[in-house]
Amino acid sequence: MTTTNCPNCGKPLRPGARFCGSCGYTIPATASAQASTPPASPATIPCPQCGKPIRVGSKFCSNCGKVLQQEPALPETPGTPAPPVETPVLEPPLKAAVQPKPIAAPAGSPPAGSSLSRVAAPTQSEVGPGHKFMWPLIVLALLVICVLGGGGAYVFLKDPFGWFAAAKASPTVPVPSQTLELAATASATEVVISTENPPTPTFTVAVVPAATATPTTTLTAALEISPTIAFTPAVPVTGTTPSATPAILLDDEFNGPLNINWKAWGSPRPILRSGPGDSWLELTATENPAMAGVTTRIQIANAPGNVIEFEGQLNPNYANFPLFLDWDPLQFDRGPENTTLTVLHLAIQNNRIVLQAPAANNTCQQELEGAKQHSYALKFVGDKQVALYIDGRDQAICQLDLGIMAIPGRISFTGTGWVTHVLVTGAELP
Repeated sequence: MTTTNCPNCGKPLRPGARFCGSCGYTIPATASAQASTPPASPATIPCPQCGKPIRVGSKFCSNCGKVLQQEPALPETPGTPAPPVETPVLEPPLKAAVQPKPIAAPAGSPPAGSSLSRVAAPTQSEVGPGHKFMWPLIVLALLVICVLGGGGAYVFLKDPFGWFAAAKASPTVPVPSQTLELAATASATEVVISTENPPTPTFTVAVVPAATATPTTTLTAALEISPTIAFTPAVPVTGTTPSATPAILLDDEFNGPLNINWKAWGSPRPILRSGPGDSWLELTATENPAMAGVTTRIQIANAPGNVIEFEGQLNPNYANFPLFLDWDPLQFDRGPENTTLTVLHLAIQNNRIVLQAPAANNTCQQELEGAKQHSYALKFVGDKQVALYIDGRDQAICQLDLGIMAIPGRISFTGTGWVTHVLVTGAELP
């Protein structure tokens, strides 16, 4: 019967073979079908993979393509020489052959490193089973170090158990006291009044320095009343009551938020400025001075004893535009649409100052250089009277009758210029 040769290496193929037993080439289905079944030959052995008979000396199984690990040995016959072992020739196939996936070697396979072994399993030293546990151990060691270090620092700094108290305590160095103690003696409080006229009271004060080795120094002072002052028996001396200190109603140096004490209105609105060691309120209403300004949020009465003080000046770059201060009753809400003069109006101009009482139609003025900084004080005196003082002078330059009884009101600054400090003292109306 006819046989078929391998298209790749030309070696004869077993009928029905799917792979060449010499080179492992995959046999097309048409060529495998044309081969007939040869008679059984004693020179074949079963394939260790599929059990099909394979020719002695084949490197691959002709049925499943198994790569043979070793050449099968023929049964020894007396007088029969051993078949020669063919050396495999590594030749690239003419066509890409589908290589079967390597499988583990069966029992009795040659040892690793043999020339017949095609797949060598990696050894345990190459895989390194201990390496996968190295990083968790390193991280755990770092955490333990951090916990121990933090705990040690806490114990040393806080010392909850008092272990380091003795080491931290610094030696105490006694410092001599510099305080002077007044030794209370009978002579310090004893007042002796003689029978002479006028009486001459005397007293003694002893001052003893504390914690010193120096001798005690005694200071003695005698208070004598001049003979020209005599007590009149008809007027008993009962003591005098000190005058009440005026309360501070407003104290603003413009070094904080403007809206705490003031309500800004109009356009352009006044803003806060600051310079080396000073702050001030800047008003810039040049076209219509009465159309923009600030008004106090607190009530200030025009009651006798109340004083309105401020420091201000004109902007030298706009010296021809005035700076105004107004006091208006609470019923008058000053703003861009309400600029009528009411009770008290003070105008600081370039070369003069003008004080007006519009309700009473009273006016007074004084020459003054308004572009320089001055301090102004408006004191409500007497009944419906106001007096103007400049730069702390004792004598008022103007005094007007306001023509209105004491009522609550508010003050406003408008126009163009700078105001650096506002202080209002006195008391509110009950």
